[in-house]
Amino acid sequence: DYVMGHSLGEYAAAHVAGIFNLIDAITMLYEKERLISSMGDTGKSKGYHSLLTQKIQCEFGSITKKMSFNLPNINIVSGVSGNIVSDQMSKPGYWVNQLVEPIEFSKSLETLKAVGSTFYLEVDPGFMLSSLTKQFLSKNDCVVIPSIQEKTEELLQVSIVTESLYKHGIKIDWNNIQSGHTLSDFPQYTFDRKRFWVDI
Repeated sequence: DYVMGHSLGEYAAAHVAGIFNLIDAITMLYEKERLISSMGDTGKSKGYHSLLTQKIQCEFGSITKKMSFNLPNINIVSGVSGNIVSDQMSKPGYWVNQLVEPIEFSKSLETLKAVGSTFYLEVDPGFMLSSLTKQFLSKNDCVVIPSIQEKTEELLQVSIVTESLYKHGIKIDWNNIQSGHTLSDFPQYTFDRKRFWVDI
């Protein structure tokens, strides 16, 4: 399994990989947005991943140094280099540089394709990255599924995604999926279809 994130989504990917906890992820994102907003008109232009954010790197660096970092427990692809990394994302400096560096999304997909990844699930409030992934990768070589589809009711979409994961051999934690509901065991043999009504 591999995880990767795009821009702000890289914080989510790093959290899933165990690099930092949820509180630290939210703290860094909040402080990042606060610093960008403090840039005034320049910040309003949302100069993510550009030289515009150089002026806040130092202050953001002092914030990241207070966070706790761990080595990833899931294979993770860096959005900065486009490569699978070991400890690079577990250093405060990575996230300071991530402010400025461009996103290597295409290279990240090349890396995943090279290691044999064929199933891509976008966990996002939109589906833009799913569309980009489909454009970049051959439809015959992979399956790309967004977690949310426009005009599709959320619970139905979760069911669709779960079905697709299961069909493609992904192990499902049914206890979590069915939380609050009772699972029924069905017989593994074909029903005999015998009639049991009493004739009167």
